[in-house]
Amino acid sequence: MVEEDVVEITSRYLRRDPEKIVEIYEALGIETLSDLAAVDPSTISDAFGVKDSTAKKIVADAREEASKGIMEAKTLADLLEEEKKRDVIPTGIQGFDERMGGGLPTGVIVGMYGPPGAGKSQFATQVAAHALKEGESVLYIDTENAFRPQRLLEIGGFKKDELKEVSDRFVLRRVIDAAALRQYFDEKEGEFISEAYELTPKVVVIDSISQPFRPYSARDKLPERSRMIAHILNTLLKYCTAYNSLGMVTTHVQANPDAWGKRWQDVAPTVLKHIATYRFSIDYKGRTERVITLEDAPDKPPFEVEVELTDRGLVG
Repeated sequence: MVEEDVVEITSRYLRRDPEKIVEIYEALGIETLSDLAAVDPSTISDAFGVKDSTAKKIVADAREEASKGIMEAKTLADLLEEEKKRDVIPTGIQGFDERMGGGLPTGVIVGMYGPPGAGKSQFATQVAAHALKEGESVLYIDTENAFRPQRLLEIGGFKKDELKEVSDRFVLRRVIDAAALRQYFDEKEGEFISEAYELTPKVVVIDSISQPFRPYSARDKLPERSRMIAHILNTLLKYCTAYNSLGMVTTHVQANPDAWGKRWQDVAPTVLKHIATYRFSIDYKGRTERVITLEDAPDKPPFEVEVELTDRGLVG
């Protein structure tokens, strides 16, 4: 049954009988705001015989209204019901997945930091590979020009006859400039919104969010950096919350001068430390050995898992 909100949004731009609007949407299989938000505007323009610009406004309004749903007041019963619907994305690291209750939870942003070469990108690629193995879609935003498709296929162990089907569910975006990344995540005009609603990825990776903002490290540019990153992460969080998806964000480190502490300090923006529900670090333990540490979580105590970096990814 077509929701009233869908009819109301469409009626803002089209002088059509509501029953006729319902009839057309039923034929298209569009019933909810989320359905309308996910449709290609050309489908609306063709079905109603209107200009593309009008169809784009209808879809844009649907996306804006759909995103507001995450701000509604919810009872404890509502929240418990949402928890039941939350999925997990396995990482393939047995010890890690066991401690995390099956894998990384959806509906949240997860942050990971570590020194160069420790395995941040390997971990993100591994999460993407396992999501694809589960039949899900992935949007991977590479800001360091470091992603290699062969590594994804190697970690996932995909067979030749799987490649065509898998490739249709994986989209890579290379965005190396901070302003371009901010524009990409613009809620009104950014391409993330269109791509996310079309692909509906279960996993969205930003690897890393630190790299594009290196030119903003001067003290006088920190406020601007914080505003831009906050906008990016809030747009990502809205999508993850509304569509029960996982946001995976990696960040860099800097050397820690404190002899009694860790060798590395997380340089993740403060806003990420607040928005990320779970935060992990990965560090060296040997030539191929690594340690993944849960640094912060609302429902689990900190833990460490020793892993090994192999041809098939991180194993432990």
